Amino acid sequence: MPSYISLLLTLFLSSGYCYSQTELVGQVVDALTKEPLPFVNIGLVNENIGTVSDEQGYFILELDAERYSQSNLRFSMIGFESRSFVLQEYLQEKNVTIALHEESTKLKEVIVSSKRTKFETKVLGNKTTSKLIYAAFTSNKLGNEM
Repeated sequence: MPSYISLLLTLFLSSGYCYSQTELVGQVVDALTKEPLPFVNIGLVNENIGTVSDEQGYFILELDAERYSQSNLRFSMIGFESRSFVLQEYLQEKNVTIALHEESTKLKEVIVSSKRTKFETKVLGNKTTSKLIYAAFTSNKLGNEM
């Protein structure tokens, strides 16, 4: 029995070494004014890893540095140009500052009319008739989705 416990303990402790998490910490600011940018989307392109900057533009992104070191890290926000970097460029830095440049978008003219008199009802999303709904976040961090 003691050998069984020591085997489990060894497997448990060694799994921590195989799955090494790294934290990328930084702040996103406006390139012109140097003001912090809140709620900027931050994530690895084509991966399910990301976060959002807080009210002061600060963010913490936890990831496996060895596995994703060559992945593109993208910062995006409506009204600002998106910026992408290879993650490896920032892994050794203690605190990263990312400056985003403002981007204006010219929209085409929109004409609103009320000529339509017949409307259809469309169901968007889940069409279940079940009365039971269960949803949960995996953590309480900014940027989590259900």
